[in-house]
Amino acid sequence: MRTGGYAEEAVVPVEQTLDLRAGFSFAEGATFLVAHITAYHAFATRAALAAGQRLVVLGAAGGAGLAAVQIGKALGAEVIAAASTADKLRVAGAFGADHLINYSEERIDEAVKRLTAGAGADAVFDPVGIAQEVALRCVAHGGRLLIAGFAGGAIPAYAGNRILLKGCSVIGVRAGEAGRHNPQMRRRELEALSALVQRGLVRPLLTTSYPLERYAEAMWLLGERRAIGRVALVNGG
Repeated sequence: MRTGGYAEEAVVPVEQTLDLRAGFSFAEGATFLVAHITAYHAFATRAALAAGQRLVVLGAAGGAGLAAVQIGKALGAEVIAAASTADKLRVAGAFGADHLINYSEERIDEAVKRLTAGAGADAVFDPVGIAQEVALRCVAHGGRLLIAGFAGGAIPAYAGNRILLKGCSVIGVRAGEAGRHNPQMRRRELEALSALVQRGLVRPLLTTSYPLERYAEAMWLLGERRAIGRVALVNGG
């Protein structure tokens, strides 16, 4: 369903519906798929992230960021989580991050270099849209920069000379559109993601819910980037 997510009722094709995961509340089920399929599509399908590789997750306490931390760990990566506050980093650490970067206190690229002995990360997941020169400095030679959004409000342009010199790839991640173009790929991804759920490796962190009529408060929380994990709108709540 591409639009109408705030509606009390919706009609969608049956192939766009999924069973509620065992043990999930309806609010968890509603907040699970978008972020986790984005992370899985980014790492398993687009970046071919392998066990033992280093992964940097920016905005690591948001919905997409925490999903990326979980999926990265489930795939065997060494996860470096970056966020703007100590509280957000505590949550990222609890979700499995191996290293934590507070980018209100230290430059992300300098911290990544420090943690990787100067090599950089094999993959960098960016749903924030940080400055291109900082993002590319985090990437190892031959690595992948995964662009998943622009929550920070700016849309950076990436310098071709930096990409050439590093031999790296800048990869766009739009999981929903990719699934519409390739339904068979999406089914395979969903099966793999369901297996990770069944093994207890991934689950959304639902920190707060609002009744539908208070949607403006929920949107303010997201717009101010104060939310940790997922925020749900609940009918009749």
